[in-house]
Amino acid sequence: METNLKYKVFEGSGYFVEPKLLTNITQEKRELWIECMNSGHYSNGIDVSKFLKEDLSINLEKLELAVTLAVTALEANSPDEDITLNLINLNEYYRLRGIEGNLGKEREERTFLLGFISSLAGEASNRDTLIVKFAK
Repeated sequence: METNLKYKVFEGSGYFVEPKLLTNITQEKRELWIECMNSGHYSNGIDVSKFLKEDLSINLEKLELAVTLAVTALEANSPDEDITLNLINLNEYYRLRGIEGNLGKEREERTFLLGFISSLAGEASNRDTLIVKFAK
């Protein structure tokens, strides 16, 4: 199943909320999640460019929360299917970080992001068949 997270997870969204998504989530994490959902962090995948802070460092806490909840949501909504977590807007990420065209830096950033997100997704997943990939 391809990533399709064009919905809001918390109250007021008008969409079904899987109860497993709401357990053990602090108010601070709920606020981060709502911010993610309302600011375009998801659209057929996780938009990696949206996790940059003003100083262009990566907001690892927000990224960790987003990946964990995305995997939980995908698995809860497709109990009998394999899932793929798409990572999108890598070129925009490169542009914002000022490394566009620097193949060595691009490779370094891409490797870090894929490794970090894959590790988080693997920890959050209840399945053996989870794919994390950069979507074109």
